[in-house]
Amino acid sequence: MLGGARGLLLGFPPMTQGGGAPDPVATFTVTTTSAQTLTLQSLGVAAGETVTVDWGDGQSNDYTGTAQRTHAYAGAGVWTVTIHTPQHVVALDLRDSKVTTINSADIAGMALTSLRLYLPSATVTFDSADIAGMALTYLNLYLPGATVTFDSADIAGMALTYLYLYMPSATVTFDSADIAGMALTYLRLYLPSATAIVARADWSGVVVRAVPSPTILLGLSQAQVDAVLLGIYDAAPNRTASAGTLNVAGSNAAPSGTLQAACPPTTGREAAYELVNDSCGVIPAGKEYAAVTIK
Repeated sequence: MLGGARGLLLGFPPMTQGGGAPDPVATFTVTTTSAQTLTLQSLGVAAGETVTVDWGDGQSNDYTGTAQRTHAYAGAGVWTVTIHTPQHVVALDLRDSKVTTINSADIAGMALTSLRLYLPSATVTFDSADIAGMALTYLNLYLPGATVTFDSADIAGMALTYLYLYMPSATVTFDSADIAGMALTYLRLYLPSATAIVARADWSGVVVRAVPSPTILLGLSQAQVDAVLLGIYDAAPNRTASAGTLNVAGSNAAPSGTLQAACPPTTGREAAYELVNDSCGVIPAGKEYAAVTIK
């Protein structure tokens, strides 16, 4: 009787708020090839609130707090996971390969402060406009095969401390001015198809000084490569990480000048030399870069 009743209930339209529009939900698709367990690495719920997750197979759970969530599917299938009252979800971390389809528009109703999507084999459609209204402090997107539109202006109002974007096939507009005021402690970008504006002033100070191993591949001009290298050198006296590598080769232009000691450096190649060798003695001992890769 319980199974039959559940089946009938699933046939009704979504619940509504006071008889009006359907309650908001967030969704993504999961595929299992046998009896398998899905893991949501983290699903965080705002203090004092409860969120219901419908796993798509007739089972659901209510959650509070922030924790890893798991669900065991009884067999193979394609399941739509539905998160009710997504406005109470403050953290989402999806890394399970059984997540096969997700669209940022379908999670836009979440009030996230932390978002991580590590989905190398999923069908992902992501538009940064869908997260523009969120108060994110942590953003980590590893989406190598995704359809992505990303504009750094959409994250400009956020107080990010961690930013990692690995989106080699994305359509990206990135202006370093949009992140210059953030207190970033980690910054890593792999955006070879990006249209980028990188100003020296934006890369000095707090923005890059604590980055352990930044990789910046943005199709930069020579002037932009110089600006990045000189800006990172400007920040080097405050560097807290040890060793690490900096890569501004790839699709970028070669920096100007000669690879040689200079106090202070005035060209990109001089800055690259000083970041590793510190002939000027301005970088804290042991905090020099292990390698800087340039064209």
